[in-house]
Amino acid sequence: YLVDPVLMLKIVFSMINTCINHGSTSLIAFACVSYSVYLCAVEGGDLDTGYQFGKLALKLLEQFETFETTAKVYRLFNSHVRHWKEATRNAIDPLRKIIQIGLDNGDNEYASYAAMGYCSTLFLVGESLAVVSEKQIPYLSLIQSLHQEYPLHYTKIWGQLVLNLRGFAQDKQQLIGELFNEVETLPILRDTNTLFYAYLAKTILCYLFKNSAA
Repeated sequence: YLVDPVLMLKIVFSMINTCINHGSTSLIAFACVSYSVYLCAVEGGDLDTGYQFGKLALKLLEQFETFETTAKVYRLFNSHVRHWKEATRNAIDPLRKIIQIGLDNGDNEYASYAAMGYCSTLFLVGESLAVVSEKQIPYLSLIQSLHQEYPLHYTKIWGQLVLNLRGFAQDKQQLIGELFNEVETLPILRDTNTLFYAYLAKTILCYLFKNSAA
């Protein structure tokens, strides 16, 4: 998804072929939702088909009693697919529930991904900044306790963006404060996809504070 979308597509089709030839497990739902992510978020050219594959994944998941892929499937659908055809706000409550589902089933990685999606979506749908900060804090602590580095950096970026907009930063256009320090952390993120989100947050600040020169 992040490094080689073409390879992602090959893996997805291999998963589907394996299930067709050797019997389906809950992994077929993971394969279908991954394909929906490809169509909606990577290729971006067939949102209707992508959304339908996402809905199919949810239906397929109901056929299996195992919970090994539940958090994965629901998180991918709600973070990468749902908002293309529904109001983004519809994903907030499911993402919060997915966090607990992941924790209950030992899937700390996707519980953390759901937490970071929940924290950023709260901001993006226009919730009160004070409310966003209040709701982000416990999930930041959770991700840190689970030692999930990528979601932690991601969530701290959005958390600091909110603090800047609330006036809790010396320089409102620099991501430097209680949760994130761009001077110290950006060099660490150079080789990760998280760097994009840091610059996205900085772009949002420049736009809102009318700094076109930056």
